[in-house]
Amino acid sequence: MALTAETAAQVAKQSAFMSRVHFFMAKGAVAVLSEATSTAGHSQRAFYASRVLNGDASILQFSLAVLTNSTLQGEGTVSGTNNDISDSDLEFAINSMFSAFAGFDPN
Repeated sequence: MALTAETAAQVAKQSAFMSRVHFFMAKGAVAVLSEATSTAGHSQRAFYASRVLNGDASILQFSLAVLTNSTLQGEGTVSGTNNDISDSDLEFAINSMFSAFAGFDPN
């Protein structure tokens, strides 16, 4: 059953989910720091990536934001150790929001 706003907020605060989000935030941060400096928004994205790797980024805020993704809402459940959200979908959602958290709007 799809997550509602209330159940999504519950999932976002679960330790196991936050750990998964943190992992993919760190993975994304490493990728950003490895990208070409000519990449659009690189300086903003690199600054945020450094914040992620230094432990200065809010995992809870990212956990809440990522659960606004309709795919994750549709496949997510409150029970279970991984909330039925696949790693690949979670990683894609986190990567797609990384620029927004960095304050870069590519449009």
